Amino acid sequence: ENVVYSEHALADVAAAVAWVRAQGAREVAVVGLCSGAYHGFKAAVAGSSIDTVVAINPLTFFYEPGMPLDFAEFRVTEDAQRYTKAIRDSDKWKKVVAGKVDLRRVARVVAARARSVAEHRVRDVLRRLRVPLENDLGSELYALGRAHVAMRFVFAGEDPGRALLAEQGGSAVTRLASKGALAINVIEGADHTFTPRWSHPALEAAIAR
Repeated sequence: ENVVYSEHALADVAAAVAWVRAQGAREVAVVGLCSGAYHGFKAAVAGSSIDTVVAINPLTFFYEPGMPLDFAEFRVTEDAQRYTKAIRDSDKWKKVVAGKVDLRRVARVVAARARSVAEHRVRDVLRRLRVPLENDLGSELYALGRAHVAMRFVFAGEDPGRALLAEQGGSAVTRLASKGALAINVIEGADHTFTPRWSHPALEAAIAR
């Protein structure tokens, strides 16, 4: 129950894609939200016969069983974005002065964020030098581009996955986008699961593209 990153997910996606192909489908697109986005993307990376991946608000690109959620990269990114906004809010500073803010956690988040940004910048340089890298999003994006798998990422405006894609994918994102192999849609004001009804037409339009 509630195991959203199942060890069987890639095999499930592969079986579904194979069944659809067996029914005579000439093109197959996989569309997923959050963990579904992760599984669809990873199935394409693993070589399933997929033409298009539509990944909606993925929160991770490299999941490890037992990964702690409190300081997972998406959580750190989300918190860092919130802290950046809070800096301009006088009421937030009043809470700091009053001792109502956990400054130790803020420091841990800022440090973790700085390490992550630095790591992915180094990875981007190494990738350009064609140094083989493990668990590297940019390399996976390039591999899908070479396999002619179309990629579209759809994000709610403040969803942390948007920053993760840009940072972990690095220059691969901009290069593939310039070639038309990768596209990004941002729907401002929507939440992670696109709950508000007003956001549904925009989401449907992004998927239909």
